[in-house]
Amino acid sequence: METVADVIRRKGHGVYSVRRDASMEEAVNAFLDKDVNALLVMDGHTVLGLFTKNELLRSFLKQPDQFRNMTAGECASQDFFSTTPQTGLADLFAEMMHRGVHNVPVMDGDRPIAMITSLDVVLEQKQSVTFENEQLMRYIHGRHYE
Repeated sequence: METVADVIRRKGHGVYSVRRDASMEEAVNAFLDKDVNALLVMDGHTVLGLFTKNELLRSFLKQPDQFRNMTAGECASQDFFSTTPQTGLADLFAEMMHRGVHNVPVMDGDRPIAMITSLDVVLEQKQSVTFENEQLMRYIHGRHYE
């Protein structure tokens, strides 16, 4: 069974973040510079929330006049879930679909070590199915000793 750790091995570690008092301009630049859809909002080494591009857009649409004066910490979701490297991909994907989220921080205790996306999970599962299919085809066609 594939786990989150399998995705991290393929994708690599690393998580992008902004300070809780980061301006919207700083957050937008972080999204664009890092080419990501989600940033952790941090206060030192403490994770305070998850700030996604969707939350950025919602904040702008709700209060366009105040948007430039808002901070990432004010707009970030503090009600987010995280996962661990040991979590099975099928379980994680089911939870992501149930909650309607596409970005999940991977934590080692209180320390964020990676961000996993629904696309990461789909790509890992596709790779696994492709490998299994190749092995089955080799077996069926008598080439399982190659």
